Amino acid sequence: EDMSSAPPAVGIGAMRANLAYDPAPALKEIDVPIYGINGSLFPVDIESGRRYAEFDVRIMEGLGHFPMLEDPDGFNEILTEIVGILSQ
Repeated sequence: EDMSSAPPAVGIGAMRANLAYDPAPALKEIDVPIYGINGSLFPVDIESGRRYAEFDVRIMEGLGHFPMLEDPDGFNEILTEIVGILSQ
């Protein structure tokens, strides 16, 4: 509700900038592990992403764009696991 009540120009500008952005050059510079936590309702094209960088993705079944809001406990559990991996 909060996002949809924003002025249309804000959303249009953000979407144009998002579509124009090429992440490939930035991804080539990253020299640290990349992890994603995504909901399953909007599938991530993992194989396409791996053409540009190595990363690991945890999928939270039945969740959408905001898994940290939809299932905070589940999200925090996965985040804690990832932090543990990175702390080794």
